[in-house]
Amino acid sequence: MNKSTYENHEIHTKQRTKNEALVTFLDDDGKAEVYSLLYPIFKAKGLPFSACIVTGKLDTPGIMTSEQVRELISEGHEVLGHTHNAHSANMKDYSLNYLKNDTLKCRELLQKLGSNSRGFVYPQGRSSIAIKRIVQKEFDFAFGATGINTDENVEKMKLKRLGFGMWGSGDDLEAYKAQIDYLVENGGWLTYMLHTGVGPTAHEELTLLPELIIYIQSKGIKIVNASEGYALYGSGKKRPILLRTVDLAKETILSILYRKPDLLKKTLKLKTFLKL
Repeated sequence: MNKSTYENHEIHTKQRTKNEALVTFLDDDGKAEVYSLLYPIFKAKGLPFSACIVTGKLDTPGIMTSEQVRELISEGHEVLGHTHNAHSANMKDYSLNYLKNDTLKCRELLQKLGSNSRGFVYPQGRSSIAIKRIVQKEFDFAFGATGINTDENVEKMKLKRLGFGMWGSGDDLEAYKAQIDYLVENGGWLTYMLHTGVGPTAHEELTLLPELIIYIQSKGIKIVNASEGYALYGSGKKRPILLRTVDLAKETILSILYRKPDLLKKTLKLKTFLKL
């Protein structure tokens, strides 16, 4: 792994097939456990993962240190922005002027740490048209929706993720395997949202990761960092408003099905619905 894997968007875009299946693991908040628990799992597998950090909280109790973040980056893992200090509440609760300064500081500190990533994750996944415009001045893409990114529905400033652990299907490995089976059948870029070190069952849920990774690889699916996924899927055209309304309805239904393996398997046959 090295940083060049997410720096040449044009080459990656030419190399993939339509709706090629990809998986990304993206952790939120930059807790100390990302370094002590998550990092060793991916290091042992020789695979990349991504983490978004609140840059203003680095080097404080319970959070990774700047040196730990630099080590992750030097080992080829990607570090994205998660605000500088606007993480304690919904971004909508801050003034636009505050957010302009905050996102700028976030981007500048990422660069000082050695991160070339142009990715961002909205706290709580929440944004607005005005917030997207502010973030887009400093970052090329951002995550803030639920679902799987495809050529048909990708929106670069509101990319989709599925929860892992207490934000997803808990410790139900079969549910995650059903999501991977869905991905094999329909294609797309599935990004798992992790919160390592957050919640009472966070440590136990990580024990599922090695087995899930093995299952993903057994299906021939490539595991990539966030920028590589964006490089491959981020050039999609904006959907007409009518189809975006269909997307919203579809994603609302699928957000329920993603947690129910038996029902999700049945949707594999709904080709017309899934390919809209």
